[in-house]
Amino acid sequence: MGLRKIWLAGLLIVSMLTIAYGTGWSARQLETQSVHLRGSSNVGAIIQPVAELYMREHPGTIVTVTSIGTMRGIKSLIDATCNVAMASADSDDTLKKRAKDNNLTLTKHVIAYDALVPIVNNGNGINNLAMEDLRRLFSGEIVNWQQLGGADLPVIVASYNGSSGNYETWKERVMSERKVVTASANILSTNNMAKFVQQNPGAIGYVALPYLDGTVKPLTVNGISHEVGNITGRQYPIVRELALYTSEGSTQSVNQFVEYVLATDKGQQFVRQAGVIAVK
Repeated sequence: MGLRKIWLAGLLIVSMLTIAYGTGWSARQLETQSVHLRGSSNVGAIIQPVAELYMREHPGTIVTVTSIGTMRGIKSLIDATCNVAMASADSDDTLKKRAKDNNLTLTKHVIAYDALVPIVNNGNGINNLAMEDLRRLFSGEIVNWQQLGGADLPVIVASYNGSSGNYETWKERVMSERKVVTASANILSTNNMAKFVQQNPGAIGYVALPYLDGTVKPLTVNGISHEVGNITGRQYPIVRELALYTSEGSTQSVNQFVEYVLATDKGQQFVRQAGVIAVK
């Protein structure tokens, strides 16, 4: 299977990698050498093949990857039910307070750069939207594409659930002071967003870079496209960091795995294959 197909396979909501290599390891040894990652499915899709390669190269180490959403992953790290959180957005205020109340300092390790891109049906005549137009669409203020110079077609908003890093980034970067996406929005998984927009002529949603597969139309924002130079130069307005979070006192196995993900010839090769932008 090619790297691209491996990456797409990582879109499963829960991916458990529990293959132990080598023999003669006690339960305690395996526990201290285990790396349990929980959080963003966007990051999990990148980490899954990295984990497989890492275990082949480090016999006796178990790496487990569970994709449950950014905020739930960070909460798991704070609650010590995992030792690495995968995140496609910054921690929200509630989790920052939770970490502070637990006297816990989290360290952020940026592994890639990504962007969220608004998408519409290929038959939609709209090609560009201003940020204010996006806010009005996703808040429910604009209900027909005709209000933006398009066809006489009802707007169908598609978004993600509140634990998603995609949702959190969109809320902070796009919704701004309005914060909340309309209650009438269709709440979808990362897997289903492009398919939903493809099947509904009036739909608008948003996806990360790897999910732009040609089945839907990506829009420019404020006249700026999502090409690499505009993302790395931060001209494109909805750029984000993909990251791993660790806590104080991380084990040597955890630290070594994070270093592996950041290595140019190891983890970063999978970042590039995934369609996002490597940091090294």
